[in-house]
Amino acid sequence: MQLNHRRSAFGLAAVFLSVAGSAIAAAPAQASDLSPQAVVICEPNTTDLKITSKSSTRTITHAQYFSIPAGGSGSQTKSVSKVATIKASVSYSSTTTVSANAVMGEFSEAVGVELALSGEATKSSTESVTVTVSAGKYAFFHGEKKFNGGWTGNKCNSNGTVITPVKGTAISFAVPAEGAASCSTTYASSTFEYKAKAIAC
Repeated sequence: MQLNHRRSAFGLAAVFLSVAGSAIAAAPAQASDLSPQAVVICEPNTTDLKITSKSSTRTITHAQYFSIPAGGSGSQTKSVSKVATIKASVSYSSTTTVSANAVMGEFSEAVGVELALSGEATKSSTESVTVTVSAGKYAFFHGEKKFNGGWTGNKCNSNGTVITPVKGTAISFAVPAEGAASCSTTYASSTFEYKAKAIAC
């Protein structure tokens, strides 16, 4: 009878150890249920931009007709009226946006001149134009090169774990010009003089 009692005791102990071992072995499985750490794939809070297209057009912003009488040859200063406005801007064709100044900075590098920042505009009042002319009929003018461009980019989130594509267009201006186009002279169609003459003569 004592032998059977011992065997029963050993049997219970073995069952208890087996159950305890199973619980210990199962513990590491709880750690595997945790979500893995997201992988960093880009530098946080940065944007990689690229200008995909660019063009420029000479644009008259101020023009006015003046007749210089005989004996009036020489340096002439005239107040010239506004005929058009160029406003620098950045537009987005994606739901995610980026800094407009960053886009303009990239655009400036692409065209090789410092462009007006988004929100800036050509002068809304008159422009003072000083030129040297002889007697005759003239279109005094002030103009700017108007720049149009397309851009794309990739924006990295604050954790460096997500890259979001962005794209849009930009408009700006630079390279001011002023002068007096003679109403009796023929000019190439791409020049400021040709466009001023068409507006004011």
